[in-house]
Amino acid sequence: MNIQHSNPQALSLDLFWRWLKIHYNCIVRAGGEGCVVYDQPYLHWHMIEEEDDLYIVQLIKGKDLITEIVIDARQIMYVESSSHEDNNVLFELIGTIQNEPVSLFHFMMAHGYEEEEERSSSRWTH
Repeated sequence: MNIQHSNPQALSLDLFWRWLKIHYNCIVRAGGEGCVVYDQPYLHWHMIEEEDDLYIVQLIKGKDLITEIVIDARQIMYVESSSHEDNNVLFELIGTIQNEPVSLFHFMMAHGYEEEEERSSSRWTH
């Protein structure tokens, strides 16, 4: 999938991850190659950071793991955001395949990124 968006906003993966951990309740859907998972009222998102530059996003029902997305931070060059359907914002984690930028993972969020929000220690819910 080639990347072509109007008015994209680029973020570092580290900055996006810190923000995502605060706004996990705002995830509408997430996915990567061959996998898309959707938020549901009875499911919750859990974020994990491993020592070997792995970021893990889990979707959990009660104590049961439904699925997890494993992101190797070393493969991600930057995160690009763009407005999308229903006032949601799509965040794409961009890497390269054969020297071409491609979306390796994505997160559809209920709202866009704002720096002031990242400094807050509270959790956001939409």
